[in-house]
Amino acid sequence: MKITVRIGQLLIVALIGALLAVPILSVALAHDGQQEVIIRSGDSAQPATNGEISGAVYFDRNANSVRDPQDRGIAGVLIELRDQATGGQVVYATMITSPDGLYHFPAVADGAYTVTETDLENYVSTTSNTQVVEVIGAAVTNVDFLDVLPRAVAGTIYDDANHDGVRGLTEMRIPDALIEVFDDLNVNGLVDIGEPLLGSDASDNQGNYAIGGIMPGQRVVRVQPPGGIGEPGQTGLDLLSGEVGGFGALLDLAPGRNSVIPPQVEQTPVAADEVIVRFREGMSADAVAAILAEQQAQVVREIKPLNALVLRSQPGQALALIRALRQRADVRYAEPNALAQIAVVPTDPDYSDISKVYAPQMINAETAWNYTTGSASVTVAVLDTGISLTHPEFSGQTVAGYDFVHNDSDPSDDEGHGTHVSGIVAAAMNNGQGNTGIAPGVKIMPLKVMDYTGYGSWVWVADGVIYATDHGADVINMSLGSAGTSYLMTDAVAYAASHDVVMVAASGNSGLNQTYYPAGYPAVIAVGGTDYYDVWWTLSNYGTFVDVTAPGDTVWSTNWTASNPNAYQYFSGTSQAAPHVSGLAALILSAHPSFSAADVRAIIQQTAVDKGAAGYDIYYGFGRIDAGAALAAAASWAPFTATPTATPTPLFTNTPTSTPTITPTPTATNTPTATPTPTLPATATPTSTPTPTPTRTPTATATPPPYVQRVNAGSTTAFTDGQGLVWAVDKAFAANSWGYTGGTAMSSTRSVDNTTDDVLYQKYRESAGEYKFTVPNGNYEVTLRFAEFSVTSSTSRVIRLTLEGVIVESALSIYGTVGRYVALDRVYQTTVSDGILNIMFIQNGGTYAPVVSAVGVRQVPPPTPTPTATNTPTATPTNTPCVACPTATPTSTHTPTRTPTPTATPVPYAQRVNSGGTSAFTDGQAVVWAVDKAFAANSWGYTGGSAKSSTKSVGGTTEDALYQKYREAPGEYKFTVPNGNYEVTLRFCEFTATSATSRIMRITIEGVIVENALSLYSAVGQYVALNRVYQTTVSDGILNVVFSQNGGSNVPVVSAVGVRQVPPPTPTPTATNTPTHTPTATPTNTPCATCPTATPTPTRTPTATPTNTPTPLPYTTQRVNAGGTAYTDGSSQVWPADQAYLTNGWGYTGGTAKSSTTAVAGTTDDPLYQKWRDAPGEYKFTVPSGTYEVTFKFADFESTKSTDRVMKITLETTIVEPNMSVYGQAGKAVALDKVYTIAVTDGVLNISFVKVSGTKNPIVSAIQVRRIG
Repeated sequence: MKITVRIGQLLIVALIGALLAVPILSVALAHDGQQEVIIRSGDSAQPATNGEISGAVYFDRNANSVRDPQDRGIAGVLIELRDQATGGQVVYATMITSPDGLYHFPAVADGAYTVTETDLENYVSTTSNTQVVEVIGAAVTNVDFLDVLPRAVAGTIYDDANHDGVRGLTEMRIPDALIEVFDDLNVNGLVDIGEPLLGSDASDNQGNYAIGGIMPGQRVVRVQPPGGIGEPGQTGLDLLSGEVGGFGALLDLAPGRNSVIPPQVEQTPVAADEVIVRFREGMSADAVAAILAEQQAQVVREIKPLNALVLRSQPGQALALIRALRQRADVRYAEPNALAQIAVVPTDPDYSDISKVYAPQMINAETAWNYTTGSASVTVAVLDTGISLTHPEFSGQTVAGYDFVHNDSDPSDDEGHGTHVSGIVAAAMNNGQGNTGIAPGVKIMPLKVMDYTGYGSWVWVADGVIYATDHGADVINMSLGSAGTSYLMTDAVAYAASHDVVMVAASGNSGLNQTYYPAGYPAVIAVGGTDYYDVWWTLSNYGTFVDVTAPGDTVWSTNWTASNPNAYQYFSGTSQAAPHVSGLAALILSAHPSFSAADVRAIIQQTAVDKGAAGYDIYYGFGRIDAGAALAAAASWAPFTATPTATPTPLFTNTPTSTPTITPTPTATNTPTATPTPTLPATATPTSTPTPTPTRTPTATATPPPYVQRVNAGSTTAFTDGQGLVWAVDKAFAANSWGYTGGTAMSSTRSVDNTTDDVLYQKYRESAGEYKFTVPNGNYEVTLRFAEFSVTSSTSRVIRLTLEGVIVESALSIYGTVGRYVALDRVYQTTVSDGILNIMFIQNGGTYAPVVSAVGVRQVPPPTPTPTATNTPTATPTNTPCVACPTATPTSTHTPTRTPTPTATPVPYAQRVNSGGTSAFTDGQAVVWAVDKAFAANSWGYTGGSAKSSTKSVGGTTEDALYQKYREAPGEYKFTVPNGNYEVTLRFCEFTATSATSRIMRITIEGVIVENALSLYSAVGQYVALNRVYQTTVSDGILNVVFSQNGGSNVPVVSAVGVRQVPPPTPTPTATNTPTHTPTATPTNTPCATCPTATPTPTRTPTATPTNTPTPLPYTTQRVNAGGTAYTDGSSQVWPADQAYLTNGWGYTGGTAKSSTTAVAGTTDDPLYQKWRDAPGEYKFTVPSGTYEVTFKFADFESTKSTDRVMKITLETTIVEPNMSVYGQAGKAVALDKVYTIAVTDGVLNISFVKVSGTKNPIVSAIQVRRIG
């Protein structure tokens, strides 16, 4: 939280966080005595002995005495089951809550009981610690308790000398300011008469303060300037239990500037008038100079390895310069020179009785030291405030470093933080002084990138990363960071990663589910903190970016002060956690110098002690590190393949530098593609047999081979993949040929996951515009291959893909789908009628242009028509299925029917609505979005809500006005439409919610839940466009789109709704039934009434009449009701009973059949989902080699959160779902279907289900395997 207070010409900035290391002051219980809550299990009067009592203890983050969805369980709490008759004097049983906070007393006889909770140390209950429970013949559930952890409000007071509300590099810390915390009873963010003072403190000589023992809730923080001169500043604070820091407001009380801006993430300060820019490769020095002259910008310095320039703008014009540069096609990026800060919360030792040194023992360092204490040939670069070079702990422990703040070779500390961090890594062992580092035998490379205030610019940090890489550092420790990312740092981290340097960074100290950088970059090991009790440190940032945790609370290490450069001190923070991991990485490399960064990372993750929820979780990551276990595992570790080294491209060059090509050994790669193919209802099978009429055999004619073209986009050489397919050299489009219409060829040397064809993905075209192919008219399969090498967020590169004018991907984010350095394949179907197949790549969000690595175009047969009965005017019965409808060009044997007169085709329905808009809007594609209106019969419109608007600019779109108008609480949008298939497009933007839980929506289309818990803020943040596209079918003439509130205090919103009728899905060929034997000798494979009626020219002339032996059918489809008996679905398709695998058959290899009677949303085939197999291991299907479509059906009845059950699904050897949570994607008891395509080459299709994390096993309800090629 930041407070700015005006005192004459003096401004004070207060940074308010939460500090766990300060002691918790005495706080009165929220509830005293016994609460007579009578909880009965049933109404039976019969005695029973099989009852049970269960519940949980939850962490009441907002202290409202109500269990909210975000309240997590508390482990290790004592729960006792006592008798009620004696007032709880007799203890029947005791339980300790599980990692999820759960407890369970089984086999409880009927009667009255008292369930009591004993609070953990420092915790306070917000519900009664005692509950009376009555068991009457059944189970009693949800006997829950809620606790809070009183917190401390803490931070630093700064002088905002230039009144800009931003913490500047030269702005001083202010001592002797009075900071007070009040109870904000009326929640107005101000101190009012009668609101009690909860605590106060004065800032010390470093501007620091801490006020402990504050209960969660709405609070007001007031800052009084030193000496009581001037008016105090104040702001509201929503203090959450144990997980708070960085919430609050920027309050400026200067005359004429009375405003409160409530940020929900940390504010990132920037260096004044400085801009970082990277031009595209190939720009000449003269061209760059001309651009800078035009913009009146000066080059401050050049960062050559990253091809970046640091510019100085005209005073106050940095933002304008950034905007101007970002508009240019020859600029890769332009950004402010943001400031990073050290990630530490200083701890006053007087507050604690903790022994000085506990962390090495906690992480089992003594066992690791039996393997090695570190090698002098291993160097850890510490990017920080420098080091106390005279400290005895570092005598002989350092190599030459650098000071990037003052641009000299003396990296002496002038703040203390860097010295503290360095001591944790490598303070000397057995020198009779202070403490011992984790890797006391390695060398420290001190790189000063932060100044005496604890801040530094991204330029300095990037300089440090490059210097460390170029000067041989094996490990880089960064106990620093910012809530905002940076293109410059993205490139710097990629540079170090390409040289196989291990990078470690702190996760941040805001206590927020918020990514902190550089920890958030995928190549960096992100480290959260644990405390003295080996539990999660509640000021540690958390989220999916966290890799591991390490001790960070009250850590004793070396320190520098101006009066004592050889001091020791306690500090707390993820800054202290990170060097424990860096030290461990250094020990591993000391014992095994040939290991890669990937080896080191994997060993640290895989040997961590699992904490919190079973498996990976967002608080502990893979767990708290165990140095002893890591060194033991390293001794038998099989190293990964080394990552190739990248060759940087010079900034100014007229001749692009070639990049070395790495060609892997070709191996077969099965890359499944999630391309759903709907299955049509089965057609009833007729039983009568027609008599065929002989016809003259036409002369055979040659059939041209189907068109095929594959392109290695951005490549200058052809590539042959592991399946022997050749991908041609990229080229520009020319008439009667194929190629791109624009863009730039790019490349990377980073290895690519989920493929062995790395080289195919490492070359790519950026800003391709279009790929065009001159082709015969017909049906085509288009394959696009992607890999993301640059961006670090899901909103940085958003692509719209169009095939033949049809949008197939409205908002594709490669990073958002698979992350960086991972292969992503997409396969689409299209039809060409004008001789040119057009594929368009359009930027639809973010600052990065579209990319594509490979394009494949393949002509495919037309879709198989749905079989229909055709009456033939003969005396014989019709509609007998033949042995197999021919796949070649057959000769029709039935009597032709009369050709009907053509009729006009109605124009497909389309309606687009500018929700909340009072005027129509025409978008950039000339599509008109109509004025919003209320629903009326035989028309369209909303059923409720109110129109809202904003003037904030919207990221990720150029059509701001379409998103700035929106309807709040619309209820439903209804459209009177012809029955058929529809594409529904919804457009959103979040303007008011300030957290992921503030607005949660459920969206239902035609009764099917398509979004169970959509949070716009969680998906993209504030002021960013979000588009969603869905498919549905209408059968009653009304298309209904329902918006309902499913969490948070804010109601649903929508900015635009588009409805467009689309063609019916391509029919799915179904298995043909075995024909009835006909006495008359007829040729096999003769088409009959159920075959297509068209009569194309055959490609061969039969030479003999085959005998009447039925032709064996090819393997077509196998369905399985996993965990259940045979079931016939609503489309008359039979799902056979589950079975164990047998050779030459199919089935599961393990697991247990389970079932539920809970109704399933999103389907009418509830029984198919209500049976499932738990922990199936593998399903195996004996099949001919070929291409298969695999459909899975899931429903989760047991999970209560997305982390309960996380599984990995592999088809053959390809991981199709690395971290799948059915609950996370669909919610509880909601149908979820997934479809993939896979090639089988060995006669057995293998599907494996592996538990990744959580307490529950993998599941599957049904599987369909269908051959498609």
